[in-house]
Amino acid sequence: MKFQIKLFAILLVMSTLQAISQDRQFAWTYQTTTLPKGGVDIEPWFTVSSGRHNFYNRIKTRLEFEFGLTDRLQTAFYLNSKHEAFANTDTAGNINGMTKKSGFSISNEWKFNILNPSIFPIGFAVYGEITLAPHEYELEYKLLFDHRGEK
Repeated sequence: MKFQIKLFAILLVMSTLQAISQDRQFAWTYQTTTLPKGGVDIEPWFTVSSGRHNFYNRIKTRLEFEFGLTDRLQTAFYLNSKHEAFANTDTAGNINGMTKKSGFSISNEWKFNILNPSIFPIGFAVYGEITLAPHEYELEYKLLFDHRGEK
């Protein structure tokens, strides 16, 4: 955990040297546009969840390194971690212990832009991501559509 905080601090300082932003309109959506050939983007993600009736705390981090391979194809590599702690309760709701879990994984994402929404009335891309952890894996795939509207 200390290593991740140090790495995050170093990347934050480095990002102030020259900051360039993508054209993403909304943080939790996927757009069809890709980085240009040779383009690079680094995105640190940090999510904290807490609360519930009894104690619950979860910290998820993702450090993304994104690369434009061509003007229509990009890939990204992620370093992921998740640390979770929660109270164990009996049937009456009494706390009888704590459970702590930690896990690490890596992900690889690919996105291919078929129709650019800056040129065509609608944007279209295909997206795929694989995540590998010590005892599990996850496959994610999407068809992406977007529209820029009038400028």
